[in-house]
Amino acid sequence: MEYIAFAGMAVTAAVLALVLKQHRTEYALILSVSAGVILLVFAMRYVSQLAGFTRSVSSALSLPADFLPVLFKVLGIAYLAQFASDACRDAGENGLASKVELIGKAAMLAAALPVLEGLFDMISAIVS
Repeated sequence: MEYIAFAGMAVTAAVLALVLKQHRTEYALILSVSAGVILLVFAMRYVSQLAGFTRSVSSALSLPADFLPVLFKVLGIAYLAQFASDACRDAGENGLASKVELIGKAAMLAAALPVLEGLFDMISAIVS
């Protein structure tokens, strides 16, 4: 049922932003970004539920302890980069949005390096 409230809030904010855009573009952008931040805060509850589930699956499968923090860091970077990119596009800054996406991808790769290093170590141990 909460999903309906979130969708309603998003649609209401979008319609209000569309009306405001005709008169005060800067207020429309502020409204759009603010609504996005509020929705992200509500989404964090679902992410925490996912984290608990992932921890239980990880312990059942005996995954390395450093795997989960890296996974959630990469997911967080992806969501923040997408949010920032969308906000830039809403402001009409498509070039800036592309740069934000590029930086987000580079940051995700950098955050995943410890997992990739562990994977290469396991592969080299198997091969030799």
